[in-house]
Amino acid sequence: MKKALVIYLSILVGLFAVLFVLGHKGDYTVERKAWKLYQKHIDIAKDPVVIPDRTFEDVIAEYEKIISQHPDSRLTPGLHIRLGEVYALKKDYAQARKIFNDIIKLHPENQELSAEAMFKIGQTHEFERNWVEANKVYNVIIREYSKTDTAMRVPIYIANYYRNENDFQRTMEAYEVAVRYYKKMASDHDNTRVGLNATRYLSNCYLEQNRWAEAVETLGVVIEKYVDSGYLTIENADMTIKTINIVSAYQLQDYDIAIKLYQGIIDRNPGHRLNGYLEKVIDAFHQLRGKGVEASDLK
Repeated sequence: MKKALVIYLSILVGLFAVLFVLGHKGDYTVERKAWKLYQKHIDIAKDPVVIPDRTFEDVIAEYEKIISQHPDSRLTPGLHIRLGEVYALKKDYAQARKIFNDIIKLHPENQELSAEAMFKIGQTHEFERNWVEANKVYNVIIREYSKTDTAMRVPIYIANYYRNENDFQRTMEAYEVAVRYYKKMASDHDNTRVGLNATRYLSNCYLEQNRWAEAVETLGVVIEKYVDSGYLTIENADMTIKTINIVSAYQLQDYDIAIKLYQGIIDRNPGHRLNGYLEKVIDAFHQLRGKGVEASDLK
């Protein structure tokens, strides 16, 4: 049941990519067919153990039919991914891996798709409780598809695997590997979407390790450097600021950490888009202090 839930969640992670592809003009018929089929797919993923073989076969046949009828559709690569996932849910891991490998061979120019297919291969090894082989695959993704969103989440995924296994030593080692990786990617791809993603994942590593001060500093970089880049949405910027506030007040128990961070951003960037908002946040902290509410009282 636990494995089924993991697979189900991994399928949902890929849903955004599928929906993006579905939106292209001229694919409405395929979109409609694929969407209806995907609902069956999700139902299977909720508890594949109780699903009869006939249901698996029907869904597989329907995916194959859509793919064969629309070989040139922009949806087809994503549908191949979904087909492989159904085989994985059916526990036919060899066939799932064959499909994922075929995707890589058919679309070598599509780095993101290939990285996702490779990640799915790694997961099939996990489902077979072969972490050694899965880890090899994940490290290939980091080396060969380093700029993709999939590769970006792999180092912290590996660390979380060891954490779930209650292997403290390897968890800490994996987080340190992840920190070095994200720092390098952030530096090598400064002021790009890749750089933003690396910086955000770096902050996640610090948060997972309870390295609160480093997390706040890194989140500050996200706000200062990337709000005006076009890569960071206002919603994500707002969430980043809220995280800084919470960590400063509740974990570090010091309003001044957030205040100094925001004031520094304002001073260094007179035209920064969030300066007005940051000034209001600073004022809110001062008001709390003025009312006698210290950060230490919030613990």
